[in-house]
Amino acid sequence: MRLVICDDEIADAKKTSELIEKLPIVKDYDIKIKTPQDVNIAVEEDLFKCDILIMDIQYEGESFDGIELTKKINEKIPTCQIIYLSNILDFAPKVYDTNHCYFVLKENMDIMLPRAVAKAVECYNTMSNDIIEFLSNGHKVYTSQSEIIYIERDDR
Repeated sequence: MRLVICDDEIADAKKTSELIEKLPIVKDYDIKIKTPQDVNIAVEEDLFKCDILIMDIQYEGESFDGIELTKKINEKIPTCQIIYLSNILDFAPKVYDTNHCYFVLKENMDIMLPRAVAKAVECYNTMSNDIIEFLSNGHKVYTSQSEIIYIERDDR
């Protein structure tokens, strides 16, 4: 499984990574730290691959924030489980405009992040069994198995 930490503060991202790597549930996970700029570019170019994303919300000097970036990710990778990790509680109401599984304050990270990661793994396993990815006219499309009534293949 691929887990990405998206934070503009590298020291915070490394602290998050160290905490996550100690969790037995993520023993064989591929854990990467990415800047918001790198994630934004990868998402726009359909190159972003992630199963669980730990997303900071506020970025210094950027024209976008983690909530806007999450909306793009929700659209392109609906199975990706988002955990918001922020210093600012005021963002909590705004995150409900996105699909996410947890909101953690950085000051409570040692206690709450392990719970959040466990929940994200559970949600991912449940959702990934129900979501089907396929190509349609060169674009990735995701749909729930329960929404499929009929499938027909035309040539290839």
